[in-house]
Amino acid sequence: MWKCERVIGADLDVEEVIGVYRASTLAERRPVADVERFARMLAGANLVVVARADDGGLIGIARSITDGAYSTYLGDLAVDVVYQGKGVGRDLIRVTREAAPRRS
Repeated sequence: MWKCERVIGADLDVEEVIGVYRASTLAERRPVADVERFARMLAGANLVVVARADDGGLIGIARSITDGAYSTYLGDLAVDVVYQGKGVGRDLIRVTREAAPRRS
């Protein structure tokens, strides 16, 4: 099983998040080799939800930008391929929606 929760992107371990992007194949389309730029991406997202396995390992992330009143843009949804198809992505989106209930 896993647990999804809202976190502050800047507080995440950048290397751990890059690992999930690589494990999800999203790294092929994101600047993971530029760690400084990737860290700024995490810090700049004001709505970040992560999924962690029971052992605490990061298995997924939803990175969004929202104004909190009307618009929310889900920029990245990355789930480790081992966990894909099991509902992790759906849970990440559900928690994102709950965190921005007035989104469009």
